[in-house]
Amino acid sequence: MDRHDRQIRVSEIGKQGQQKISAATLLIVGCGALGTYCAEQLVRGGIKNIILVDPDSVDETNLQRQALFVTDDATSRLKKVTAAKKQLQRIDPQVQVTTYPCSFEQVVFEELGTIDLILDCTDNFHTRSLINLYAYHHELPFVFGACNRTTGQVMALHPCKQPCLHCVFPQLDGLEKEDCSTVGVLTPLVPFVTSLQVALVYKILLDDPTLSWQTMTYADLWHSALDHYLIKKKATCPVCSEKKTTSAVAVEAKKICGTDVYQTTLSPLQQHALLENSRRHSAILKENPLAAKIQIGTIELTLFKNGKVLIYGLTPKNSRLLPEFLQMIVKGATYDSENRSLDHQ
Repeated sequence: MDRHDRQIRVSEIGKQGQQKISAATLLIVGCGALGTYCAEQLVRGGIKNIILVDPDSVDETNLQRQALFVTDDATSRLKKVTAAKKQLQRIDPQVQVTTYPCSFEQVVFEELGTIDLILDCTDNFHTRSLINLYAYHHELPFVFGACNRTTGQVMALHPCKQPCLHCVFPQLDGLEKEDCSTVGVLTPLVPFVTSLQVALVYKILLDDPTLSWQTMTYADLWHSALDHYLIKKKATCPVCSEKKTTSAVAVEAKKICGTDVYQTTLSPLQQHALLENSRRHSAILKENPLAAKIQIGTIELTLFKNGKVLIYGLTPKNSRLLPEFLQMIVKGATYDSENRSLDHQ
């Protein structure tokens, strides 16, 4: 008997639906609470190809709410993607699990092959913003999920056709400052939210006519409440609309909470100037239609198509000079042989 017999008997799935599920390749970004529960449900449900992305190692505090991990994983500080892969292949030895034990911004330069959809299982708005850009650029649907204390949010998104995450959260960039906040999460909330996410995955893969790309589901598990909100595409969205700013902006940067990475946003004119100067001085390490990785002395930058810039390699000393440095790289001044990095400022 087929191991997925009970799911095939569900009229919404059927044999053909199960075949579509098994043929899909999913990218799961975040291998914590949401990611591990989603991955387990999907593998048990028949998914045969999964890509896992997460830079973290298993910690004892993860065990309360994150599936697939055991005490030994936390004791040995095993990478989350490695521990998850081991357990997923114990569930189904035929599943193909590709792992990236790194941050998502590093994965955007990888050739991932054909992906059918993305699951946003992260716990920070910085990465969610990048997933939104990636999905928009590659014309991919993704399923957003979030947990906070006793409440959760879930939504299916297709940025090229319907609202993107920036339409849902117009202050998405501003929300990144909350990423350092450590909030509590009720243990039973996680499997509840991920069940909603996985159901949306099935609907997307099966092109179900009842699927809505404009509905945010809000769950309050403590009060057994479930609400739905209509979200419309924003005509002035900086990510998915045609009306994007073209004027120059003051170049300022802020540190991403919990990391040594800084970020800023350039206007299209400033972005073009940075790329042209970098190409002229052979400073581009990697480049694809979504982003470019640029090396200037000891400083590395990742420039995304929408003008978002991530800056690596700063020290407490030279970070004070960052605003001046950013103005200079846009103008091309820092590429001179006598002024190759902030360390020479």
